[in-house]
Amino acid sequence: MQKNFKEKVGHAIVSISKFMASANVNSTCVMTSHQEKIPETVKKLRKF
Repeated sequence: MQKNFKEKVGHAIVSISKFMASANVNSTCVMTSHQEKIPETVKKLRKF
């Protein structure tokens, strides 16, 4: 029971993290001078 719960929570965290990374890579900061460099692995999630 405990292992199953940990697996579900872990899967949810991974899914949310991947969604947030793809959402952030497709948007830009209003203050472009403060925008950080994007890692190459995250750049692969671009939709354009």
